[in-house]
Amino acid sequence: MTARARRKGSGVFRIEYSKVRISRHTDVAPMVHVRLTWKSKQSLQNLLMDSGATFTLLPPWIAEDLGLELGAPLQEPARGVGGSVVIRPSRVCLQVVGPDTLGFPGRVWVMDPIMVAAADEEVPTPLLGRRPFLMHHELIVREDRRELVLREL
Repeated sequence: MTARARRKGSGVFRIEYSKVRISRHTDVAPMVHVRLTWKSKQSLQNLLMDSGATFTLLPPWIAEDLGLELGAPLQEPARGVGGSVVIRPSRVCLQVVGPDTLGFPGRVWVMDPIMVAAADEEVPTPLLGRRPFLMHHELIVREDRRELVLREL
């Protein structure tokens, strides 16, 4: 993280997001453009901002591309609106791509733990969930501006 990652003393980040329709049965959802890194590898991805998801969830192909180290599958599958998913814990560094709306570069977060699905078809869209991304921030969604506001707690 650079010293310019946030406005000094404010602890507030404004992130522009794009809106996409996930399927014909869903409303338009906010997608956040991120850079995922692990060791010397990186991957640019769009993650669905899902404040209802407990963890950030990636499909295995992203984990494989980055060379993430995966823990043993959890005994209980994760349950959500789309059904149950067998998951494995891991960790990754995440940075919102591009400058935020205050003109400062996106901040880098160490995401520990994240979850990786057992099969690609179980996660058609990577999810940016509450843990650990939102554990230390209040989230405000400003749909009229297509903006996510993160305020450090």
